[in-house]
Amino acid sequence: MAFGFLRRAVMSEPLEEMAENAPTIFNNTDEDLNDSTESNLGENLEEGQLSVDVYQTPTHLIVMSTIAGVKNADLEVGMQGDVLTIRGKRNPGVEIPDNDYLVKECYWGNFSRSIVLPVEVKGEEAVAQITNNGVLTIKLPKIQRSRTISVKIVD
Repeated sequence: MAFGFLRRAVMSEPLEEMAENAPTIFNNTDEDLNDSTESNLGENLEEGQLSVDVYQTPTHLIVMSTIAGVKNADLEVGMQGDVLTIRGKRNPGVEIPDNDYLVKECYWGNFSRSIVLPVEVKGEEAVAQITNNGVLTIKLPKIQRSRTISVKIVD
């Protein structure tokens, strides 16, 4: 039991408690995880997060995301201040009972993503388009500010 003494001397009480509970932490079922996504009001808060790429050209900020399977009517793109929000719903198109799935990796349901834009843009001139291969592209014109400003020196 010398090792028990050493373990107590090295490991703090909170870490020791975590070590004792570790086997139960990883034994949660999917049902347990889904329960944790419900608010106190019983409203389901589960929502997928959209992956995005953001890059810039000299004149535009471009946001791209794969959203295959989303119809235009099920997609909303909006701006508030310097935050761009993409929100929508992806439907599988067919009802498949959960017990018939062998592998289920695709996310079906509501998704959203909010991005704080790194440069000022003209939001009212933004254009969004979904290509045939399911890629959403949002082009946001940058606000062009002069980089050099002459300041008059007074005597």
